[in-house]
Amino acid sequence: MVNDTSDSVKDRFAERFEGEKDEKEKNEENSAKEQTSKNSVKAKKDKVSNIKEEWQNHSVYLDNELADRFGMGYKRLDLELGQDYGLSIKKTRHYYPLIVKLGLDKLEELESEEVKEELEELES
Repeated sequence: MVNDTSDSVKDRFAERFEGEKDEKEKNEENSAKEQTSKNSVKAKKDKVSNIKEEWQNHSVYLDNELADRFGMGYKRLDLELGQDYGLSIKKTRHYYPLIVKLGLDKLEELESEEVKEELEELES
């Protein structure tokens, strides 16, 4: 009888905590998959030899003021990186993706009211 009770208690504990173990294992597995995916994306970016053939093309239309800032920003950044670190950046491979990434990162931080204000400023 004591043995049956002991086995019963063990079974109940096993059932109760088994789900937690499974969830922990799933989380660890998902984390490992996510890291593998990130490493794969980074490796693919490093191996790209011809971005015009391997990356997607997006046309963007800018008013004159933004186009001027866009061009001058590239020249300034290329000069500064060259002087400070001996780096030379390419417009289509480095600068354009950097501008888009930084813009998207900033856009994600903005509230809809702030986005509305930015759009209104662009239209004025």
